[in-house]
Amino acid sequence: MFVRETLTKNRDTGRVYKKHQLVESLRTPKGPRQRIVMELGTLGLDKSQWKRFSSLVASRLAGKTSLFDYDPSVIRAAEAALGHYDYTKTAKQEKASRKRTSEFVPVDIHTASTSFNRSLGPELVANEFFKRLGFDEVLRGLGIEPARRSLIKAQVIGRLIAPGSDLLTHRWIKNKSALPELLEVDISGVGKDQIYEIADLLISKKEQIEAKLNKAQLNLFSKPELLLFDLTNTYLEGEGKKNALAKYGHSKEKRSDCLLVTLALVVDERGLPIYSEILEGNQYEPRALSDVLDTLDRQGGLFHGTPPSVVMDRGIATKANLDLLRARNYPYIVVERVTDTARFIDEFAQRADTFEKVDDDQDREVFVRALECDEGTKVLCFSKPRAQRDAEINKTRQLRFTDAFARLNARIQKGQLKNETKVATQLGKLATRYPSAFKNYEVIWSFESSTTPRKVTSLELKAKDSLVDKEALYGCYVITATHTEISGPEIWHLYMTLTKVEGAFRSLKSNLGLRPVFHHGTKRTKAHLFISVLSYHLLSAIEHSLRLVGDNRSWSTINETLSTHMRSTLIFTDDKDQIHHLRVSSVPEPEHKEIYDALGVKDKLPRHHR
Repeated sequence: MFVRETLTKNRDTGRVYKKHQLVESLRTPKGPRQRIVMELGTLGLDKSQWKRFSSLVASRLAGKTSLFDYDPSVIRAAEAALGHYDYTKTAKQEKASRKRTSEFVPVDIHTASTSFNRSLGPELVANEFFKRLGFDEVLRGLGIEPARRSLIKAQVIGRLIAPGSDLLTHRWIKNKSALPELLEVDISGVGKDQIYEIADLLISKKEQIEAKLNKAQLNLFSKPELLLFDLTNTYLEGEGKKNALAKYGHSKEKRSDCLLVTLALVVDERGLPIYSEILEGNQYEPRALSDVLDTLDRQGGLFHGTPPSVVMDRGIATKANLDLLRARNYPYIVVERVTDTARFIDEFAQRADTFEKVDDDQDREVFVRALECDEGTKVLCFSKPRAQRDAEINKTRQLRFTDAFARLNARIQKGQLKNETKVATQLGKLATRYPSAFKNYEVIWSFESSTTPRKVTSLELKAKDSLVDKEALYGCYVITATHTEISGPEIWHLYMTLTKVEGAFRSLKSNLGLRPVFHHGTKRTKAHLFISVLSYHLLSAIEHSLRLVGDNRSWSTINETLSTHMRSTLIFTDDKDQIHHLRVSSVPEPEHKEIYDALGVKDKLPRHHR
C-alpha cells in the first residue's frame, strides 16, 4: 500500500486543494491495477512518513501488531484514518441493511402526531449501570423472581431519576418514564401496594444485597484505599408512634423539632458506598463503629491483604474506637478532639517557623507539621480560613451570650428579678443555651446587705484565662494516623477525602429522596432509606466512571441534560386511511451523545410498528 496525492483546482477561485488516498496495487487478468483502500482527506504528515503510515495502516487492517516503533504523529494519523474508515464502513452496512428492510408507505403529513412521550435518556444510563454493578445477578442469586426483580429495578432507578415517596415513584413509572420498556417483565399494571411490598422484601435481604454489591463493585473498579465513616440523620413527618427508630435528638438539618432517624454510611475515597446501617434517631456516634466492622467481617474477605485505612471525624474518634481499630488491624486517620489539641499549644505558637505549607489545588492555605508518636504520626494542622471562621463563630457566640446576659442583669438591676434561686435558674438556662461561651466566663454575684433570703442586686462577667488560650488555637487541629511511611501533607490530603462521605449525604438528601420520611412503621422507614442507598450505588458509579474519562459533571446535571432524550409513539395515516403507530426513540442530540459515548451507553430499544 502507498499514499497517493492528487491536486484539485477550484475553477472559480483558482485555489488548489490536496487530497490523499491510500492505494494498493493488484494483479488482474487485464494487467496491474490500483484500488483505493480508503480516502484520507488531507493527510497532515510529512512525505517522509508516508511509507511508515501505509505500513502501520496495512498491519492494523490485517489485524496484526507491527514490530516497528512509530513516531507518535504517525500513530495518531493512522488511528484517525482507521476510525473514519470504520465509520464509513458501518454507515455503508447500515445503508445496505436499511435498503433490505425498508418499508415505504405514502403518508398524509397532516395526520402526523406523537403520543405516549416518555423520558428515556436518564433511564438508559441508570439501566446500564444497574447491569454493570450486577444488580440483576444479585437479585437472581437471592431467588427473587423476574416480576419482583423488575419492580425492584423500577424502584431503585426511580429514586435515582425522580426521587420522592413510593407513591410518587409509582406515578412516575406509569406516567412519565420509558423505564418499563427496559424491564424484563411488564409492570404497567402494578399497583402502589405492590411497590410497598417490594420495599419490605428489599430490607429483609439488606445485608446479603450489600455484600454482593460490594464484591461486584470491587470487580468493576478496584480495591479502595480508604474507608470514610460518618453518620447523618433525617427527620420524619408525623408522630411516628409505631416507629422504634424515631427519636428526638440533635438534627443535622436543624429540625430538632421533629423525630429523627439516623443513617450510618461508609464510602471509599472515590465516594463509592461500602456499608450502610439505619439506626435510632438519637444514636450516639461512637457506638456505631463496632457494628460497621462486624458487618464487614461477616462479608468475609471483602478486602484481601492489608485492610483500607479508616478515616473518621472527631465525633467518632474516641479512645475505645481507636483501640477497637487497632485490635482488628485497621490502620486509621482521625482528628483529635479539641481538648486534646490544646496539648500542642506551644508547637502551634511556633507554626510560622516550623510548619510546611500544603500543596492544595483549592489553595486553602493549610500548614502542617508531622510529629512521631506511639501510635504512628501526629500531624499538627493550621488553616488560615478555618482560623477566620472559628474567630467569627466564636465572636457571634460571645455576642449572643453577653447580650442575653446583659438583658438578664438589666432585669435584676431594675428590681424585676431578685430572688437568688430564680436568678440561678435563669443563669442555668443561659449556660444550656450558650455552653461554649458560658464556660469562658466566671460569674460574680452582688447581693443586698443584711437581707434574708439574699436578694441579688447585679451580676458581672469576668473572662477566664482559657478564653485567651482558645483564641490561640483558632484554625488549629491535630490529625492522628497509624501511618509512618507517608508525609504530613499526604496524611492531611487523605483526611480531607472525608468530604466524600459528606458529599454522599448531600446526594442522598438532595438528589435521592432521603428526606423527609413519611412512613410510620419501622420496617418501611428502613426500606425507604435503604432504597436511597441502593440508588446512591448507581449515582456514585456513574459519576466515578465520568471522572475516569475527565468529565466532572454531577448526576443532577446528567439527569437534567438527558431528560430531553425521549421515547415516543409516532401516529400517522397512509393513503389507504390506515392508522400506523410507530414506537421509536428520538435521535440523541450532541449533548446526549457526548454523555453516552463517555459512559459507553447505547440505546438498544427496537422500533415497534403496529
